[in-house]
Amino acid sequence: MTDVGVGVRPERGRFRQALVDIYHEHTNFNFLGRVWRWALLSGSLLLISVIALAASGLNLGIDFDGGLSWDVRVTGHTPSVGTVRDAVTAAGLKDPKISIRQDRSTGQNHVVVQGKDVAKAKQAQITKTLSKYGEIAGTTSVSATFGSTVTNKALIALGVFFAVIAVYLSFRFEPKMAVAAISAVLHDILLTVGVYAVTGFEVVPATVVAFLTILGFSLYDTVVVFDKIKENVPTIGSERGDTYTKMANRSLNQVLMRSLNTSLRSRTSRSHCSSDCSPARTPRSSWRRRSSLG
Repeated sequence: MTDVGVGVRPERGRFRQALVDIYHEHTNFNFLGRVWRWALLSGSLLLISVIALAASGLNLGIDFDGGLSWDVRVTGHTPSVGTVRDAVTAAGLKDPKISIRQDRSTGQNHVVVQGKDVAKAKQAQITKTLSKYGEIAGTTSVSATFGSTVTNKALIALGVFFAVIAVYLSFRFEPKMAVAAISAVLHDILLTVGVYAVTGFEVVPATVVAFLTILGFSLYDTVVVFDKIKENVPTIGSERGDTYTKMANRSLNQVLMRSLNTSLRSRTSRSHCSSDCSPARTPRSSWRRRSSLG
């Protein structure tokens, strides 16, 4: 028993010391020693994201794709997704997206139906069909023109942002670093978009806010690393066998704690945004999904 205790304490001591070193930025991890491993992992994830986007695309909400949405507050037995789909399809709604969600504050189930725009007569028939499942809490209509306008403006704003950032970083550091920074941001955004493509989660305005949050923190973290590398360039050769790669690795260790803090703040912001940043007309963003979109 004594031997086991003695063996455990040094392990705990080393772990505690490692945490202290990370906090005080005294680590010496060899981040760049096995670059091919990180490249293989990143490339694999990017390939999965691209394949998912090409195969299934994104599940755009009506705010971007246009269409109609019904929110039904269920009374009594909650119908299945298949039952609701069959009912609204028979009423004239083609290729509907059905989800059953639960209001966390009340525990009540809601049926949310989305589909392409239809004539007024068919809208009334679909509303009548859905009313048998409970109270119609609300309906939303977004024109396809409005949805495409929002999407185009978002893409234009993103393009302008990248152009401005590229110019700034070219002057602040050098053109090669600007290309690397933009590539890193695109890498992070593509991976996030890939998650939505793989899982089929619906893209809503709050999702765009989350993407912008990721973009901002990713760019901030990249600039912090580049600034530290620029600061350490004059130290190259101060030690025997020192190289640019070793200096860059040293710089990464020196900003490791800040990078971890940035990642944690990014995750906290996205979690907060997913529950609190949605438009007031879409309170269903606070509901827990019980079934996948059809």
